Amino acid sequence: MSRQFRLASLLSGIVVPFFASAAASAETLEEVEKKLIDAYSKLKSYTARLKEAEDIPMAAGDYTKSDTQGTVEWMRKGDKILFRMEISGTSTQKYGTSESKGQQSSTLVCDGEMFYTLGEQAGQKRFIKQKRDSSIDGDFRTMLDMVRTENDVKLLADAKVDGAECIVVEITPRAKPADDDPIHKNLAYFRKDIGLNVKVASFNKDGKEIFSHTLLDLKTDVAIDSARFVLKAPDGVEITDLTGLDEKPVTASPPKP
Repeated sequence: MSRQFRLASLLSGIVVPFFASAAASAETLEEVEKKLIDAYSKLKSYTARLKEAEDIPMAAGDYTKSDTQGTVEWMRKGDKILFRMEISGTSTQKYGTSESKGQQSSTLVCDGEMFYTLGEQAGQKRFIKQKRDSSIDGDFRTMLDMVRTENDVKLLADAKVDGAECIVVEITPRAKPADDDPIHKNLAYFRKDIGLNVKVASFNKDGKEIFSHTLLDLKTDVAIDSARFVLKAPDGVEITDLTGLDEKPVTASPPKP
């Protein structure tokens, strides 16, 4: 599965209801979906701290690791979603006797229509303008739309993220992943009170968590200056305009997948 899926959000409008296991909830996924969509529709704004970690073991002791921290600001304005994420992180990759380390930072802004990314890596800055992609919104309906055609989805027992009660959804590919595929299962956590996807965790074939993306210290219905959802290219930085292409936005994490 793509990092686009793991990073941002995950599901929506399932027609055939899925039933939770007896150990989890007696509700169907369809019933849970309606509750989460209703809660999400009432969310006006939020701010949060973002934490992302990746640790993917590979053959012969090779690996790739990254650690990312950042902030998120999100606001609903009429029927538009405005979004700002500022992140920075480090990454390490080992292949054979060679190990490389890097630092990256990115600012991502959605003004409700366009998606802008200002990234810096190895001293090089890049500014990208693209069409808005709803997959970053973080709502339950979007997640279902993204995964339901190629994955099995089921409810697990509720859990807490940063002290808040969450619905937990397990997503597994219908086609068995190859052994060397890093991701064999994903878990998505949605806050019951606001319907927001606040955590995504990915696991390899051995059940080891190799990726997590979590929103922490979340504050809802806060005042956010609309100027926060404007991003312009700094002087001297070339703009890559992809608005005429059918492209997905650059992911909010340091470049890699």
